[in-house]
Amino acid sequence: LAGPLGMSVEEAAEAVIRLGNVHMTGAIRMVSLSRGYDPRDFVLFAFGGAGPLHAVALARELGIPEVLVPARPGLTNALGCLVADLRQDRVRTLNRPLDGLDMADLRAVLEEQAADALAMVAEEQAEIEETTVTYGADMQFRGQTHLIRVALPSPDIDRATLQELFEAAYFRRFQVRLPEIRAVVVNL
Repeated sequence: LAGPLGMSVEEAAEAVIRLGNVHMTGAIRMVSLSRGYDPRDFVLFAFGGAGPLHAVALARELGIPEVLVPARPGLTNALGCLVADLRQDRVRTLNRPLDGLDMADLRAVLEEQAADALAMVAEEQAEIEETTVTYGADMQFRGQTHLIRVALPSPDIDRATLQELFEAAYFRRFQVRLPEIRAVVVNL
């Protein structure tokens, strides 16, 4: 890599690290800002074997004031796998205005997702003490790019309740109401 670029091996290695940092910084911005969070309000947790290598540069670029490096960052993911709850997620993209959505179809999608996830958990052959199914919808107002996660009490939800839950979640996040703009259900 260094030769064709006319660089020393050290310069090429540094360029690779910088490029990786640019991609990670962009990913952090996308994940946080698209959900209405400012990375400067958080601590950057440097996990994984190379996490500490990149953490300070990422924090500087993002304006994050503090970096937390665990004692054994390379073991963080493995340890997390051992102690984390078994989880199955399902997502289906709808991208339809709420006012035109068939609520029976929405209910059927949520019930199908739950049944599929529960079947996958059963196949794990793990000792399971308790099973919890949670439902949610990623929503936005038409024309916006950021999504608001709306917790649903059950698959059996009516349009008015879903609209109210979305508007309340949106207001909590942005402190503004937009009743004149159509709500869109992006993902279930």
